[in-house]
Amino acid sequence: MIVVDTNVLISALIKGSVTRRVIVESNLELMYPEHLLKEVEKYEGYILKKNKYCYQSLCDQCPYVRH
Repeated sequence: MIVVDTNVLISALIKGSVTRRVIVESNLELMYPEHLLKEVEKYEGYILKKNKYCYQSLCDQCPYVRH
């Protein structure tokens, strides 16, 4: 089990890294603060702009983004 901080998750979504692989691709159980989903939604446009994701791709890669 890993506890994921909001800033760490947003950074991982913006830039490919080992952290991103651990969060997105691992089968580990992840715990996160309740406000994480709201923060990811709040910065969704910024994340999409910085990483040039389409919304669906972001949703596919990160289960913390609501469909």
